[in-house]
Parts: sequence; structure tokens; C-alpha cells
Amino acid sequence: MTQVAIMRRLLKYIQKRTPFDTGDLCYSTKIKRMKPNTWELYVDSGGNPYLKDYTYGMAPYVPFVNEKWVSTKWHGRQNPNENYWNKSVEQAISMLAKILEGELERGTNSRKNS
Repeated sequence: MTQVAIMRRLLKYIQKRTPFDTGDLCYSTKIKRMKPNTWELYVDSGGNPYLKDYTYGMAPYVPFVNEKWVSTKWHGRQNPNENYWNKSVEQAISMLAKILEGELERGTNSRKNS
């Protein structure tokens, strides 16, 4: 299986586990080849979630979907999508190890946190 085929499979795997309402979050989940043998799996967060100036296919609200609800607006209820991204990526990593018939190590993030 080629790298492209493997990464497309991982993308589909993540997208199937992505909460779906309008589809923006699912369709904003993408893969990008950074350099040979290096790929990035990410959600295109687009615009500013507070201004609601984002365009279709971009999900600036992704952190709110993945995180714990702390606002009193939710009356103590748990976010049903809490940690969906983390869990999906961990499962995808396990799937990738099986496809490659090996083990994967955690690396460092190639992006600098701002």
C-alpha cells in the first residue's frame, strides 16, 4: 500500500469518527504531505469562531467541539464529543501500526506552538 493510500485511509477513518452536524468539521479534516515520509493530519480551522466569519468547509470551532464544556450554559452536562479528536487519532495510530506491521513512536510536533 502506498503512503498516499495509507494516509487517505487514515483520513477516512478520522472523518467517520468526526461529529457531523453541518459537515464543516468533517470536511475540514485534511491531510497534507509536508515532505517525503512526513504527513500532517489536521482540521482546517479557518476563520474566527467568535466573529462567525468562517467559510464553508472550515471549522474554527473545533477546539470547542473537542474540549470539556465549562460554561454554565450547559448546566453541568458533559460534551458528548469531548476528546473525539484525541481518541480518533490514538485509534488511527494503532491502525497505522497494524498496516505497517510494526510499532510507532511519538515524535515531536514539527510545528511551533504559538
